[in-house]
Amino acid sequence: MTDEPLRATISQKAALFGPRDDVLLLRGEAGWEFPGGRIGTDETPPEGLRREIREETRLAVTVGPPVHTVAWENSEGRGRFGVVYRCRTDERSVRLSEEHDDWEWLAPAAALDRLSGAGVAALERALDRGSIAGRGIDGASGESGTVPPADAEAETDPDAGGGEDGSDRGDAP
Repeated sequence: MTDEPLRATISQKAALFGPRDDVLLLRGEAGWEFPGGRIGTDETPPEGLRREIREETRLAVTVGPPVHTVAWENSEGRGRFGVVYRCRTDERSVRLSEEHDDWEWLAPAAALDRLSGAGVAALERALDRGSIAGRGIDGASGESGTVPPADAEAETDPDAGGGEDGSDRGDAP
């Protein structure tokens, strides 16, 4: 351990739950991940995360509590600090930016199978946190619902295009 403090770029991601309590994952160069990105110097954390999600997916979200943090150095030796928030949206129609090439709404158990490392830990913690109740970090009030545990059997809506694994994906309009 060093006495020198971490100098890092801050990245924010969203363990984003939809209206069916499923989780949105995006596929980029590094594989499947949560939506999100870097916070701007002139933004609050909720503003930055909402902006990033809007840019990547065109979805409006409610930012809930932070559920996981991680610090690391990238391959160039630059410090990174990541925060994952439990978020919710009432929308399902995703329109991707050029940063990602695919998206999928997945049952929590299926999402855990797609993620790795810090993503798994973050989603497990988001599931443990249950619902976004009371006042979220961005000041939204009210309760948004609960998310079943990761080992709960997924229900799919046959009219929603859900797969046997609890996934729901499709071409965005």
